[in-house]
Amino acid sequence: MSPQAEIKRIRRICVCRLMRVGSTIELRESLSSSEILPDSLSLSLSHMGWPFAPSLAWRLPALLLFLMVGENRGSPHKKQSIEALLHFKSLIRDQQNESVGTWQESSDYCNWRGVKCDNRGRGLVVALSLQGVGLEGTISPALANLSFLRYLDLSNNNISGAIPSALGNLINLRHIKLSFNRLTGTIPPSFSSLQILWYLHLEGNGLSGAIPPDLSNCTSLQELNLAQNQLSGSIPAFANLSFLSYLDLSNNNISGGIPSPQGNLINLWYIDLSINMLIGSIPPLFSSLQSLWFLNLGENSLSGAIPHGLSNCTSLHMLNLAQNQLSGSIPATFGALSLLQALSIFSNNLTGYIPSSLCKCSNLILLGLSSNTLSGSIPSEIGAVPFTGPSLDADNQFPPDLIGQLNLRDNALKEPIPSSLANCSGVQYLYLNFNNLTGAIPNELAKLQNLKELYLTQNNLTGRIPESLGELSSIQHLLLNYNYLTGMVPESLQNLTALELLDFGFNMLSGSIPRGFGRFANLQNLSLIYNNLSGSLPVSLANASNLLTLDLDNNQFTGRLPTYLGGFPKLYYLNISSNYFSGPLPEAFANASAIYTVYMAKNQITGSIPPVFGSLTNLQRLDLHVSP
Repeated sequence: MSPQAEIKRIRRICVCRLMRVGSTIELRESLSSSEILPDSLSLSLSHMGWPFAPSLAWRLPALLLFLMVGENRGSPHKKQSIEALLHFKSLIRDQQNESVGTWQESSDYCNWRGVKCDNRGRGLVVALSLQGVGLEGTISPALANLSFLRYLDLSNNNISGAIPSALGNLINLRHIKLSFNRLTGTIPPSFSSLQILWYLHLEGNGLSGAIPPDLSNCTSLQELNLAQNQLSGSIPAFANLSFLSYLDLSNNNISGGIPSPQGNLINLWYIDLSINMLIGSIPPLFSSLQSLWFLNLGENSLSGAIPHGLSNCTSLHMLNLAQNQLSGSIPATFGALSLLQALSIFSNNLTGYIPSSLCKCSNLILLGLSSNTLSGSIPSEIGAVPFTGPSLDADNQFPPDLIGQLNLRDNALKEPIPSSLANCSGVQYLYLNFNNLTGAIPNELAKLQNLKELYLTQNNLTGRIPESLGELSSIQHLLLNYNYLTGMVPESLQNLTALELLDFGFNMLSGSIPRGFGRFANLQNLSLIYNNLSGSLPVSLANASNLLTLDLDNNQFTGRLPTYLGGFPKLYYLNISSNYFSGPLPEAFANASAIYTVYMAKNQITGSIPPVFGSLTNLQRLDLHVSP
C-alpha cells in the first residue's frame, strides 16, 4: 500500500473514532493516540522503509485531527478558561489578598491558588476550591464556561447574590459546595440537568423559595444539604435518588407532611428535617430504611403516635423526635435498638410509663424524655445503661451538655428515686426536677463521680440531705429546692469546690451554714431561701468572690451585717430580707459596683443609709422597710 493510501486509511480511522466519541473535546478526554493507531499500522509503516515511521505512527492521528479541526486543540478552551476565571475574579473581593487577589493573567492559570487542572497538561480546569478565604462579592455566571469543572467549593466565605442558573450547564460537576455564605434567591431549577452530580451542599445561606422537584433528575446524587436557609414549600418525593445517603433540610420554613420514603431510597443513613413547620404523622415506611443511622425530626408540629416500626431501623444511633405534638406511649419495641446512643423525645404529649425495655439500649449516652406526661416510676433497670458509650459527638452533632444526659424532668413520675441510678457511671447531667418523686435522696448517688449537674427541684422528697453528696467532686449545679428536706446542711458539702450553683431553697432545713462554704471559689449563685436556718453568716463566705446572686431571705439568721456583703465585685442581686440581722449598713458597699437589687427589709438594721450608696450607679432597687 502506498503512503498516500495508508494516510487515507488513518484518516478514516480517525473520523470513525471521532464519530463514535461524539466531539473533539470528548476525544481528547477519552482517547490516546495508541487507541487510534494500532500496533499493526506502526509495523506496516516501518516495513515501508520510512525512517520516521515508528514516531510518525504515534503522531499522525493528532496531526490529522489538527488538520480536520483547523486549529490547535488547546487554544480555544484555554482562552475560554482564563476569561471565565478572570470574570469570576472581577466580581470577587479578596479581603485577605491570598487567593483570587494573587491571580495574574501573565501566569499559568493552572497554578493559580484554588484552581486545579487535569493531570495531562491540557489546561482543562477540573476544580475550583476557595473555601474559607474571606471572599466577598457575587458568583460570576462565566464559570459555566469551565465545561470540564467537576469540583466547585466556595464555602465559608461572604459571597452574596444569587446562584447563577448557568451553573446548571456544567454537566461534568460532581461536587457543588456553596455553604455558609450569604447567598439569596432560589435554588436554580437548572441544577436538575446535573445528572452525574454527587454532592450538593448549599447550607447556611439565605436561599428562599421551594426546593425544585426536578432535583430528582440528579440521579447520581449522594448528599443533599440545604439546611439553615429560608426555604419554603413542601419536601419533594425524591423518588429517583436511589443513591441518596445524606439528606439535611433542617432549619428552614418547609411545611406540609413528610413524604413516605420510596422503596429505592434504601441507602439513606442520615435524615435531618428538624426545625421546620412539618405537620402530619411520621411515615411508617421509615421502618424500611435499614441503613438509617441518624433521624432528626425535632422542632416541627408532627402529631400522632410514634411508629412502632421504627424499631426495625436497627442501625439507628440517633433518634430525635423532640418538640413536636406526638401522643401515645413510647414504643416498648425501642428496646431492640441496641446501637442507639441518643434518644430525644422531650416536649411532646406522650403518656404512659417509661418502658423498662428501653433500658436494653445499653449504648445510650443521651436519654431525653422531659416535658411530657409520663407517669409511673423510673425503671429500676435504668442501672443497666452506663451512659458511657462511644461519643456521638465526632461530627459535633450535639453540644457537650447533651452528652451523658438523663433528662426526665417535667413529667408526672412517682415513687422513690431508684438506687440503681448509681450504676449509670457516665451520667454527667441528671435532671429529675418537676415530678412527684417521693422518699429520700439515695446515698448511692455519690457514686456518680462524673456528675456535673443534679436537679431534683420541685418533687416530694423527704429526709435529710445525704452526707455522701459531698463526694460528688465534679458537681457544678446542685438544686434540691422545693422539696420537704429536713435537718442540717451537711458539712461535707464544703468539699464541692467546683460548685457554681447551689439552691436548697423552700425546704425545712435548720441549723447554720457550714463554716467551710467559703471554699466555693467558683460559686456564682447561692439560694437558701425559705428554710429555718439560723446563726450568723460564716466569715469564710467572703472568699466566694465570684458570687452573682445571694438569696437568704425568710430564715432566722442573726448577728451584725457582715462587711464582706459589700465586697463582692460581681454581685448584682442581694436578698437577706425577713431575718434578724442587726447593726448599721456597711460602708464597704462602696465596692459593690455591680449591685443592681438589694433587699434587706424586715430585719433589725439601724442607723442611716451611708452616702456611699449614692455612688452605686447600677443600683435600681433598695428595700429597707420594716414590718409595720
